[in-house]
Amino acid sequence: MILKESTIKDIFANKNRNLIFLVYGPNEGLVRNIIQTLSTTFKNNDSVDEVLISAKNLDEEPNKIMEEIQTFSMFNTKKIILVDTIKDKHSSIIDGLQNHEFENTILILKSDNLTKSSKLRKLFDASKSIFSIPCYEDDARSIMNLVQSFIQSSNLTLDREIKNYLVQFLSNDRSLNQNELEKIYLYQKNREESLTLEEVKLILNDSTSTSLNKVNESIMYGKTKNASKVIHKIFSEGTNSIAIIRSLINYMLRIQQTKIEIKKQKSFDEAVKILKPPLFWKDKDNFRNHCNAWPLNEIEKCLTILLNAEYKCKSESSLSPVICEKYVLNIANQGKKYFQA
Repeated sequence: MILKESTIKDIFANKNRNLIFLVYGPNEGLVRNIIQTLSTTFKNNDSVDEVLISAKNLDEEPNKIMEEIQTFSMFNTKKIILVDTIKDKHSSIIDGLQNHEFENTILILKSDNLTKSSKLRKLFDASKSIFSIPCYEDDARSIMNLVQSFIQSSNLTLDREIKNYLVQFLSNDRSLNQNELEKIYLYQKNREESLTLEEVKLILNDSTSTSLNKVNESIMYGKTKNASKVIHKIFSEGTNSIAIIRSLINYMLRIQQTKIEIKKQKSFDEAVKILKPPLFWKDKDNFRNHCNAWPLNEIEKCLTILLNAEYKCKSESSLSPVICEKYVLNIANQGKKYFQA
């Protein structure tokens, strides 16, 4: 059975169920948070035994999980069993556990991203007694929900401009995002003055975000030398290739959305109102220039190219900086046709 993050705690209300969870996906921060939520909810302030089992342990001792389920220490009556990086080849072990009833034990299986054809994923998704929790990368909606939840729990007041900025600035990793929001809380909690956007940027050290915007701007204007220079700078600061590619994809998607609205006989100012998060006023002139100059069909071709670049960077991670630069500079060469005649 597939669970959403918001429904996890409901499962613990039914104490007759075996508590077996598969937590998987590319969002490592969210995976860690979900595992923490499962563990904390299960503990309920009780003292528990915690056991870590590796995939290698299961290869060597297939009955390892069952042995741990059946044994308790003299001091605790609850046990948390975490299996790290479980594989499809272990699915038969987990399938066999569905036929056993066990109390006061939670079994959490952590895995990497699983495809739809994965045996483990199929087993959990089809079952009504064990639970899968996919952890996909945060998108704009989930980031906005995270920001709203942060505002409510921290009792801070943030204006709309700051909220929109956070949606654009925060990454697709939940753990990193929460760390960034915690910085804001620690800065603001004892202050009476209202938090400003400039203060938020200083708190979050927004140099990477600014650099990514410069890369996008240079590429769209066809400034290959400048784009290459900024790319190498942010590589040296620790930014990865995927972040650069996705930043450009998001920028081009916003141009695509705007141009589609303009084709409906809307003005540019009317068209950009559909963008979420809204367009920052200081970016408006460059964005207008790019919308006016780049044909819609070329934007769509570039989006396909960038998606292919992202796939190649993931499949050949050791070469990802070279792959990233090659693809985005090819797109910058396209921009020369529209701005450097």
